[in-house]
Amino acid sequence: RRGIHGGNVLAIDLPRELDGEEIVGAIDSRQLLCRRARHVVFLVWILTERLGLIGAALGFVGGVATMKLLGLVMVARALDCSLNNILPWGWLLRILGGSLVAATVVYPSTALVSSPLLRFFGCGALFWVVYALVAWVGGLLTRDEKRLILGIIRSAPVTP
Repeated sequence: RRGIHGGNVLAIDLPRELDGEEIVGAIDSRQLLCRRARHVVFLVWILTERLGLIGAALGFVGGVATMKLLGLVMVARALDCSLNNILPWGWLLRILGGSLVAATVVYPSTALVSSPLLRFFGCGALFWVVYALVAWVGGLLTRDEKRLILGIIRSAPVTP
């Protein structure tokens, strides 16, 4: 069984003793949206005054991340389980680590390109190539995912 509320899909397997309506009642997305908006506006306002445009971006990202965490806490409370059981935290940390490695490798190349558009697309493409290598070698991909990728590459048409 899955709970659906207000256009947001809460894709979780519910314990047999819980009804979907109990979950919907426990997690009011309108209330969460109001909290999120107030929190984000506050952080953007404070950080913009201190750091300018970068502060605005940090405030927005920080506010959204905080509200996502509060949403996870609400889900954990509604399901009466710990946060460790809500998301695959170890897997997410591995993905974050792979992204950080790829970004660390690619970042110096941004100084080599003066055009912002070319920098965006060129360094972005380089990031994904490096991340793909890190994911392949670093164990972020399962054997089945590797087989699927190799199958797609092998079936791609070769053009002269």
